Order: sequence, then C-alpha cells, then structure tokens
Amino acid sequence: MPILRIICLFSLTLLVVNCQKAKAAPIDYLKGKEYLQRLDDPGLASLSGLKLRETLQQIEQAYHLACFRDRRIDPEQTVELDQSNGDVRKLLISIGKAVDCRVSFTGQIVYVGPESNTRLLRSLIVQRTLDMRRVIRDNPNSRLMVPQAFQWPVLSQPRELVIDVAANAKLTVNNPELIEHDVWSAGIIPEANVPEILSILLLGFDLTYEISEDGQSITLVPLPTAIKLYHSEVYTLKSGEKPNNWQRVAPAAEISASGRRVTVSGLVEDHEAIRDLRSGKRELDATQAIDLLPLSKRRFTLTLKDVPAAAVLKELEKSGIQFAWDPQKFAAAKIDFNNHVVIDVQEVTAEEFFQALLDPLGIEFDVSGVAVTMRPKE
Repeated sequence: MPILRIICLFSLTLLVVNCQKAKAAPIDYLKGKEYLQRLDDPGLASLSGLKLRETLQQIEQAYHLACFRDRRIDPEQTVELDQSNGDVRKLLISIGKAVDCRVSFTGQIVYVGPESNTRLLRSLIVQRTLDMRRVIRDNPNSRLMVPQAFQWPVLSQPRELVIDVAANAKLTVNNPELIEHDVWSAGIIPEANVPEILSILLLGFDLTYEISEDGQSITLVPLPTAIKLYHSEVYTLKSGEKPNNWQRVAPAAEISASGRRVTVSGLVEDHEAIRDLRSGKRELDATQAIDLLPLSKRRFTLTLKDVPAAAVLKELEKSGIQFAWDPQKFAAAKIDFNNHVVIDVQEVTAEEFFQALLDPLGIEFDVSGVAVTMRPKE
C-alpha cells in the first residue's frame, strides 16, 4: 500500500507539471504605434475553416493583437476565407465580413461586432474623451485619462466590470441596471484610459454614458445615431483628385465640394479612409459603383406593387447605395425583408422615398452620403 500510494502521488505530480507546461505563455499585446504597425504586416493564409473563437485566438497568438468579440456575435460560427496575400488589417476585415460583422481598430483592441454599432466605436471614444477632458480640466490629479491595462477573469459580469472601472476612477454609475445580466469569458483591454474602456464594454449593450458636470458620476444612455457623432474637416483637392472617389471609401460621409475646397462630415473612420486614399495607403475597390451621387442630391421615382422589400433593397444597392442594420435587432423585432411592399412616388427626395419604403415595415432610418442606416422603430 505505501508503494502504491507513492506511485499515485508521483503520477499526480507528473500530471500537474504536464498541465502547467501545456498552458500557453502569456501574450505581450501590442499597443499604440506598434499595434498600428502590426496591422500592415503580411496576414496568415491558413485560418479558413476554424470557428470564430479559434480564429481570434490564432490572431492573438500570431500577431499579439487583443481581440474583443461583441457579446451578440456567435463564437461558434465557422469562418470561411478566400485565399489572399493581404496584410493583417485586410485579413481581419475579411474575417469580419465572413461572419457578417464589422471590425474596428481602436489602437488597443480589435473589436468584432455588428456593422451598425461597431462603426460608431472610435467616434464614441473620441467624443467621450473630449467630454471627460472638459470636466476634469481643473483636476490634474484625475485618474480618468491615465492609460491602464484592464483584465477580467472567466465568468465575469459586465455590469460589475463597468462599476469597477468607474469606481477605480472615483466615479459612481447612476443606473447600472441598464446593463443586462451576462457572463463573459476572460479578456483584456491593453493600456486604455477610462473613456476607452467604458466605451468598449458598453457598446455590446447599445449603451454609452454621460459624465456629470461635477465629474463625480456617469449616467448610462442609449447610443446616439451616427450623424450625431459626425465631425467636419475641410480638405484642399490636389491635382487629379475626385471627391466622388472619396465617397466610395467613405459611403456614409457627407461630402460637398466648392472649387478645390471639400468639406467632409463623417465619423473618425470616414476621415481616416479618405486620408488613406489620398496618401496611397488605400486603393479603390474596382467592384464598387463608380458614380456615387450623394443621396441628398438624388430624386427618386418608383412604382411597385406587391414586391419583396429585399428585392427593392438589392436593386438600390446596384446604384451604389449601402444599407446597414443589426440582423439580431431586426429578428427580435420580427422585421422580415421578405415581406412585400407597395410604393408609388414621383421625383421625391431620399428622405421621402425611404420613408415610403421603410415605414410600413416598422423601420426608422438615417440617410447620410450614399448610406442608409436602418433600425427597428422604438
């Protein structure tokens, strides 16, 4: 018996040692400038056929980029990718498209989420950062803008995470009950300040926040529409440049030209896309429509009876119009694009046209550039 006990203990010790050796080494996640440089590196060509969860884990291991999957995105869906020789940025965008998602590159994480919300993330971070700086300008000792790594273990509850982030910055969350109960797997946001961390954690709940004037508390509020996050910049055209090409890379931006001066109103990513196009870092997609007249300058005439809404949207897309919506929200609201519509309009504006088309389906919308962002009626 003593010999048997020694053998068992020895076997158990070996098992523990082997398990410890099998653990993956901690990842030294990239941030800031190094993060952005890594996006330009060549991408892997062997990720196709994996589950989304496994795909993002491979990205983290291979490129040291922290990935954050929106809570509404199924991690078990299979990612099918075409063979390509693009860089890491293009690879990640392709992964997002393969699962009907958008990818946002914040400088700290790679966020994978629904199209309609994820495109807002960087603009939300900029706006909330400006809000907090305004409130704390007389308090140089505030922790709100100090970069820090934020990590959470498996089975963490996002409501508690938000409360903890706020508490560490000496803030009270006035209405945390708006964050639905959920349980998350382990994750990390490397080196981000409070506005960045809160914006990332709250996006999956369709929430953002407002900071009180005294800088002592935050109140959770619904996400604003994209247009409310737009900011304007004026550009000077170089020889041979065409603003129509800018619309192709920033379809939701409002672009107006007067001589060589072009005013662009859009989200952070819209301005970035235009700057990348002008610098040669980004190329035009040859499959996109060439003549993209902003919707605000178009007039619509259409007479249809008993035609599926999906067929109408598909035809509109051929003219360069892009539609964005959250499939999960539409499914929850029982909105079906296969339902038939009746429409009879003559020389109407885009607002009037889409009101006639989408209102009977229970859909609200915003029109900007050549993009239509749709959402279920409240």
